[in-house]
Amino acid sequence: MTDAEHTAAAGDEGPADEIDELRTHRPPVGIDGRRLAIDTTVVEAYSGHIDDVLVAFIELIRLVRRGPSPARMAFRRIDIEALAAHLAVAGEVVVDHLAVLVGADDDRLGRMTRHFEAGAAVIDSGLRDIELDELDVALV
Repeated sequence: MTDAEHTAAAGDEGPADEIDELRTHRPPVGIDGRRLAIDTTVVEAYSGHIDDVLVAFIELIRLVRRGPSPARMAFRRIDIEALAAHLAVAGEVVVDHLAVLVGADDDRLGRMTRHFEAGAAVIDSGLRDIELDELDVALV
């Protein structure tokens, strides 16, 4: 798949430049126990449970991408694979959990999974950043 095809597969809704911005050459998310890091930004998960780790990951990317407008809820394949390896689950499982946590409906969840399976470099939920209280509700 070419870079353009990866970007096209990543998300059907939204400016390609937002997705392309995620295709940086930075290493994948660093994971040490319950601590997750991107560059110098670090967050800690409440536990090693998959949802706790992924909530911490979402918070981490929210902090890193903080800007004047809500960040697009899109995830780099390299980060998904690092999380999957740490959690000892398949990448599709991580994508499914991330989709639920960001409030994706069944259609979006299916698209995210298909794009991951197709090898997309960026998996886009098609959704904008959600507030932490909405994330907490998703976990109940």
